[in-house]
Amino acid sequence: MDGRRRLTLRPNEAAGVAAIALLGAGLLARTWMTWVNPTVDSSRELMIPARVALGERLYLDVVAHYGPVPVWLHAAADRLFGLHLSTPLALLLPLAAITIFSFHVLVRRVAGPLAACCASLLATAVALVAPNGGALVFPYSFSAAHGLAFSSLALALFQRPSRAAAAAAAGLWGLALASKPELALVGLTAALAGEAFGSPGPWRFPRRALVTAIAAGACGLGIWGVALRGIPLRSLVLEGPLVLFHLPREWRGVYEIVSGLGDPSRAIAATATGAFLALLLLAAVQAGAGFSRRAGTGTALSAFGGVAALVVAGLLATDSGRVLDQALPPALRAAPLALAGIVALLAARRIAPSPAHVALAVAGSLGAVRVALNFTYGWSATPYAALAAPGLVAAAVAAAFVLLPGRGPFLAASFVSLAALQAGRIVLATDPSTYVTLETPRGALRLGSDRAEAFGGAMSWISARARPGDTLAAFPEAGLLNFALGLPNPLRQDQILPGHLDAAAEEATMARLRERRPRFVVLANQPSAAFGPESFGRDYATSLWAAVLDGWRLAATFGAAWPADPVGSGPFFIRVYERNDDSREAPPAARK
Repeated sequence: MDGRRRLTLRPNEAAGVAAIALLGAGLLARTWMTWVNPTVDSSRELMIPARVALGERLYLDVVAHYGPVPVWLHAAADRLFGLHLSTPLALLLPLAAITIFSFHVLVRRVAGPLAACCASLLATAVALVAPNGGALVFPYSFSAAHGLAFSSLALALFQRPSRAAAAAAAGLWGLALASKPELALVGLTAALAGEAFGSPGPWRFPRRALVTAIAAGACGLGIWGVALRGIPLRSLVLEGPLVLFHLPREWRGVYEIVSGLGDPSRAIAATATGAFLALLLLAAVQAGAGFSRRAGTGTALSAFGGVAALVVAGLLATDSGRVLDQALPPALRAAPLALAGIVALLAARRIAPSPAHVALAVAGSLGAVRVALNFTYGWSATPYAALAAPGLVAAAVAAAFVLLPGRGPFLAASFVSLAALQAGRIVLATDPSTYVTLETPRGALRLGSDRAEAFGGAMSWISARARPGDTLAAFPEAGLLNFALGLPNPLRQDQILPGHLDAAAEEATMARLRERRPRFVVLANQPSAAFGPESFGRDYATSLWAAVLDGWRLAATFGAAWPADPVGSGPFFIRVYERNDDSREAPPAARK
């Protein structure tokens, strides 16, 4: 297929794009505002732009580990639309659409409009609203959403031969480098590989891609220079973006779990099972195509689609089917490793690849390295799966259409069935009866009943007692209270997990706590076992918590846990501590 011709939607493709939009809208409506996890990353992502919007300086007054561009953009949105729980969606929803659309364009160049619609439909089902922070619409890191959208759009633009397209791609990759650098590097590497290997004949020097990469690097470094000017290097190394160059031991443990290397035998077994399921699906496609030669394409496709629909319905509509579906890894679990083999096939010239062929395969492979043995989606998802899914799904679908020519209708039926299965999982897993709507002064969100009751109780209690000028510090993360109640955080950190503070940084945080003396200190029962140390104040940050207990006393507790239960044990709780010299006559441990 000619990868240079202009993108125009044919009627059938327009219908496919409409179906993708309807699926996305339906999933958003079903899961609306269930994506926010106020004790895991979401509070941090809400608070950092809000603090910048109110005049604090990123990296100096506010600790952040990712790039400045997304924070500045979200801070601008906060100033324009106001501090509200839905304000981030003004950027995150378009960014999700840009990401899916960009890979749609790439797949279309490689394998045609039918494959592109299948890839976009499946990516929407897998990544748009996945739970546990693993959603494009409200990811664990807003910077990741920006970096992925900028880089994928740049890669799609770069496939056009004009200088204007290359210049626009360089600018977008520069923004991506100042958002989530590793995602920009994935796109730049894919562009370099596409230009070097994406043509019949000998290897070509990727001059255009190198010039674009150099321009992108200059743009990205310029933005970083503006953001970091005048900030001490030590601060950037300990609690800033340079920490990523010497990851704390606790963070490395999390990445091992995310990648599957924390339990390699289990990860390999699940990946092998996923590969078997994928091969079984491809075998069914081959069988359907073979049957079509005898019975006709229409009859064979109807039978194939009917069987696929019955399988999907059986897995979703029956108790035994749901148990089986939750026990098996999803069919795309093996896709990251399978794509590595596809790249090898392309390099070996088993087919004559275009630059878009190679770029898409490399982008899908490299973008999924972090979850190579643990691409988890389905009934639950890891936060990193959503970032890998658009490129990974796009590359896998395109590869299937390219390597199995003439099976397009049967492949389409298969991928539509996988999308329907994933959408059904999400619908079943987000039963409205399992959520409670929490109304806050800055919008509503939907949480599990234990968290909604605890946050709601704490919010009401603090709101009734707070005075103008009061501040609030929350550990290890509960900045939703700061955001919703408009109480500033006097500390530089909006999240403190194992590895965030070394001895010097903990001492500095204690000194700042004693100096700023927030009226309220909040402790949320958010364990951190994935990092190693599980309990804030008991297994890590012990000196910091001792300083809290020395100057603040327990004033109220919300949740079913006992007041002495440590973080990591028992039901979810929120405890509110009040500064000793401001405590009133209310019982010191009012329990709700």
